[in-house]
Amino acid sequence: MNDNIENEHSRQRDGTSPRTVLVAGATGYLGRHLVSAFRASGFRVIALVRNEERAKQILPEADGLIEAEATAPESLQGIMKGVDIVISALGITRQKDGLTYRDVDFGANCNLLEEAERAGVSRFAYVHVFNGAQMASKSALARAKQDFVTRLENSALPSTVIAPTGYFSDMGDIFDMAARGRVYLFGDGRQHVNPIDGADLAAVSVDAVKNGSPFVDVGGPDILTFNEIGALAFSALGKSRVFAPSLHSCR
Repeated sequence: MNDNIENEHSRQRDGTSPRTVLVAGATGYLGRHLVSAFRASGFRVIALVRNEERAKQILPEADGLIEAEATAPESLQGIMKGVDIVISALGITRQKDGLTYRDVDFGANCNLLEEAERAGVSRFAYVHVFNGAQMASKSALARAKQDFVTRLENSALPSTVIAPTGYFSDMGDIFDMAARGRVYLFGDGRQHVNPIDGADLAAVSVDAVKNGSPFVDVGGPDILTFNEIGALAFSALGKSRVFAPSLHSCR
């Protein structure tokens, strides 16, 4: 066990927090909340970003910005010097640069982990997906994420995995589809989900890291089917709806 890991254990025993956290995926929906939550909890927050000028406008709370490409391991060399904790919310959302889930959700996170191992950080935290192991055989995204979690759990570094059921921001996509007249659902729309707000998820993530929790499943308080979420979107818009489960849509 290296000195940094020993130091984290000592800090946890005496109730103090590690000083510096590096947030990867900091400009995304959850990443912004993570920057705010860790900063509010007394951490010095460094944000890993792809475009520093853009990030300055959306991450005013960050104590520092590091511009690098997580898919390019050479750009990560030395960026974790003095960092106690790394937390990654890095993953593909709507990127249009030809990268795959394998490139980013697995490969880029592996690059971050390898740099963290070289730097001897105290803990590596990762935002996964709920039931990732079960979903891995059905989704390329879940497979990439689950493969990274396996790599992380086999690392000598202490780790924390946070597995949310879904984000409120995803519900905005359903609302946008309803505004266009049709909502595409998962399967027959009867699958249940309890999405969580980004600020709440970030707060849970901070607590999980500070407590040294190895794995945390988390969701919001309200459990709904996708049919119900679609219906709520149409209702909010004042539009009538027709459900067509065989088409995997409601309109």
